[in-house]
Amino acid sequence: ADLKPENILLDFNSKIKVIDFGSALSTDGTIHFKGSYIQSRWYRSPEVFLGLPFNTKVDMWSLGCILVELVTGSPLFAGGSARHASRICQMNSSHSMLLEFVQLLGPIPDSMVEASKEAAKAHVDLRDTLFCFQLKRSATKECAQKMLASVHIVPRGDDQEHWDSFWDFITGLLRWSPVDRPDPLTALKHPFLHIRRIEESRGEDA
Repeated sequence: ADLKPENILLDFNSKIKVIDFGSALSTDGTIHFKGSYIQSRWYRSPEVFLGLPFNTKVDMWSLGCILVELVTGSPLFAGGSARHASRICQMNSSHSMLLEFVQLLGPIPDSMVEASKEAAKAHVDLRDTLFCFQLKRSATKECAQKMLASVHIVPRGDDQEHWDSFWDFITGLLRWSPVDRPDPLTALKHPFLHIRRIEESRGEDA
């Protein structure tokens, strides 16, 4: 529950190592938000911001954010950062983050808003996210709608098919609802993660 660039290392053999398991949680079932600080803000999933139950798919959201950042060189959702300085005094960092989500992904699904309202009525500690129920309407007025693909600013020097596969993978990870995101095992089967193996196989055949 704390995937971010700082927690992903590469050793001398080009093997990826994930570190810092201080926020690690059991994967048995769905976890209900209890007011603890979960995930670093720029990589935190919508369901956590909204105080909803969550599971391993919060990490899939974080992975999507990280992959885009590796390509563009900038955080995908940097709510509460200097680029929001002109209006940050009018909103807290969570509000700013959710506004960023709305810009790229569209309005928060009604089902998630309603579920979050129920969580608040049940006295679940939503920390600084109590404003979220007003976000769906206000954010669409304040923010110009964009598409997720608009963050793709790196020249496409590689094979077009590779980039298309990459963005298909990314858009699957960055979905509002965790129900619509792949779980880790499903994500591992995506064609993008097997491109190199396919190319190596072709090279051996040649």
